[in-house]
Amino acid sequence: AIRKLKNHMFSKFQKLKSLDLQQNEISKIEDQAFWGLNKLTTLLLQHNKLKVLSEEVFIYMPLVSYLRLYDNPWHCNCQMESLITMLQLPRNRNLANYAKCVHPEEVKGQKLKEIQVKEFCGSDKADLPPVVPKPEIARPEFDSSFCHTYVFPVKTLDCRRKDLRKVPSSIPPDTVKL
Repeated sequence: AIRKLKNHMFSKFQKLKSLDLQQNEISKIEDQAFWGLNKLTTLLLQHNKLKVLSEEVFIYMPLVSYLRLYDNPWHCNCQMESLITMLQLPRNRNLANYAKCVHPEEVKGQKLKEIQVKEFCGSDKADLPPVVPKPEIARPEFDSSFCHTYVFPVKTLDCRRKDLRKVPSSIPPDTVKL
């Protein structure tokens, strides 16, 4: 059984349109595991052991329109915020419709598509993983702590529920949607 999806492990299969990984023991998917699968339309990951997942793993699959994530023990915490927010976008209405939270108890049984992120990820960011410094990239000054940048399916700056008093002055130039 497969337990971990490593970066670039499918890079030789760039014409692949469907990938069936259901009923394995996958508990970890590295951020670039699906690199090169830009023609993929179907991804089946149900019946695995995934607890948390970031929307970043889907960057390399812009055409995915059929995604199955149910029967995984989802831990609905702040690490899941970007994935849950992505799944709830209207254009993604057919992605991961039956995936449910298993932990914590307060949200157990609730669908990822319907849960309110603020129920488990308010101002307390204790569930977030430690921040790993990344190399500096020359960009305009912008306080990213106010807004969240999503990269899938288009670069989006999400400033909802941030109590902003004005539009941030320096929005990153590569932002496609605000």
